[in-house]
Amino acid sequence: MKKIVLILTVGTVFCFSLNRAFAQQGIHASGGNANGTGGSVSYSVGQVFYSSQSSSSGNIVQGVQQPFELVVTEVAGSITSPVKCEAFPNPAIKDLKIRISGEMPEKATWRVLDLKGVTVLNGTLNQADTIVSLADLPMAAYSLQIFSGDKEMRSFKVLKQ
Repeated sequence: MKKIVLILTVGTVFCFSLNRAFAQQGIHASGGNANGTGGSVSYSVGQVFYSSQSSSSGNIVQGVQQPFELVVTEVAGSITSPVKCEAFPNPAIKDLKIRISGEMPEKATWRVLDLKGVTVLNGTLNQADTIVSLADLPMAAYSLQIFSGDKEMRSFKVLKQ
């Protein structure tokens, strides 16, 4: 009986030692291992979860930094104007609405530029609400510029989803 238990125990330990268990896996931008006199640490860049621990000798944050994203959705125009311009929704899926509040400027136009500065769409603003179709554009960041004549009134950063 003792031989059977010993064989089962050795067999179980042998089977489990062949398989490696990975508790956490992920796709990361970078990472590595660091060794020193105080110990060693494995690190990775790109994780979004972390835990922090503090003591009298210092602080440690396990995991990697939380992502922090700063998105500028509106940039002030080159001239000040009593006319209020809005562009919404942002981010847009198919259509972007331009709303002009106040007195409609003369010869008001708009244009959408890609990140290279190339005009991909343009048109005129004849009424307070204008709908711009972004359906044919790929998902990206664009710049929407509103002009009164040849002077830029407002500029918006627009995200197309």
